[in-house]
Amino acid sequence: MNPHTDILNPIPGGRGQTFMPAERMTAGDKEWTASNTRFEGGMGIDCTVPYGYESDFMRPVYAVDKVDLKKWFSDDQIANGKDRMKGWVNSLARTGR
Repeated sequence: MNPHTDILNPIPGGRGQTFMPAERMTAGDKEWTASNTRFEGGMGIDCTVPYGYESDFMRPVYAVDKVDLKKWFSDDQIANGKDRMKGWVNSLARTGR
């Protein structure tokens, strides 16, 4: 992702949104409605792989099926490490991706 070219502002100057009835107050002579409020909301980040370069962006696959942790660690140490794993590392440890 190139921050200079791949961060997109998809709807500059878009119409606003009135979310709560309490916000429907007047500002001077205009009522706060979607038709007269503007916002610069939203951001898109283009992290797609360039066409034709897919193989250059392949993620590594770790050899989790070929490593025997018992050669270096006790069962208690392995269990302790697995207890500390949270989130995506569980999938990484199971699949290697």
